[in-house]
Amino acid sequence: MATDYGQFVTLLTETFEVSPDDISDDATLAEMGLDSLAAAELHVRLQDQYQAHAREDKITEKMTLSQVVAVLRTWEHGQDTDLAEAER
Repeated sequence: MATDYGQFVTLLTETFEVSPDDISDDATLAEMGLDSLAAAELHVRLQDQYQAHAREDKITEKMTLSQVVAVLRTWEHGQDTDLAEAER
């Protein structure tokens, strides 16, 4: 499955009720209104969607939208994520 920014934004707005006005690449999930429990639910949903259950990468509320998308892209290609590298 191709990492689709629009589908991810739709997941945030429809499932987690994030306001489109709160969504930006440099906003953390917490800044968009997701607490640690919601971030854990998002993590599980995305693991299921990307069949990435063996991955050690963990999506947390402290991650920015850009970081989450970087993780998804690595899952898509079967790689582990180096978040320092993903931010570049």
